Amino acid sequence: MIDGLIIDSFAGGGGASCGIEMATGRSPDFAINHDAEALAMHQANHPDTIHLSKNVWKVDPLEHVGRRKVALAWFSPD
Repeated sequence: MIDGLIIDSFAGGGGASCGIEMATGRSPDFAINHDAEALAMHQANHPDTIHLSKNVWKVDPLEHVGRRKVALAWFSPD
């Protein structure tokens, strides 16, 4: 079991997040993508994930995770 937050950046339809879920037993806590359609597809596949419609390079991690531990940050190719 992973102890900490899981973050999927450049989250598309949710394929990487499905792999993460299969490996860890849970969906990512946060998914980030600037493309509204991709993020909507991800949200349909991972409804319990918090979705951030932003450019991943402009996200302030502390604004969203605070001082909580991040166990996995996945960055698929953009």
